[in-house]
Amino acid sequence: MTPRTWAYGDVEADDVPVRDRPYESFGEQGLAMPTYAERRPVGPHGSSSVELGERVPSGPKGWQRRDDRIHDDICAHLTDDGHVDARDLEVVVHQGEVVLTGTVGDRFQRRRAIWIAETVRGVIDVVNRIRIAGPGAGRR
Repeated sequence: MTPRTWAYGDVEADDVPVRDRPYESFGEQGLAMPTYAERRPVGPHGSSSVELGERVPSGPKGWQRRDDRIHDDICAHLTDDGHVDARDLEVVVHQGEVVLTGTVGDRFQRRRAIWIAETVRGVIDVVNRIRIAGPGAGRR
């Protein structure tokens, strides 16, 4: 196989195929492709920034999730979670505000229980009344 040679002669740099243009330096490889260097991502409505956050869907005006459904979801998530011992926890929901009371074994379980309650759809606020059981406290 013979190596490919280009006879550019007096051809200008812009006429040289992109794959054959020399790169300026190791860190600036994109300079050989001028269309990529000038392009910026365009978000919605022509903005030059892209929002990476999660879009939260909004329901109809005045709609709020029922307290009993929020209560059931929180209890189910606490029960299914393998990191929280929820046997001594009580969940009360009133107009989207959740009150967690009871005791858990350590701070991690308390933080995890609060996080689980906060992530349930329809929860407006979480009031933490969870206590950490002392080191000598035994199970009933």
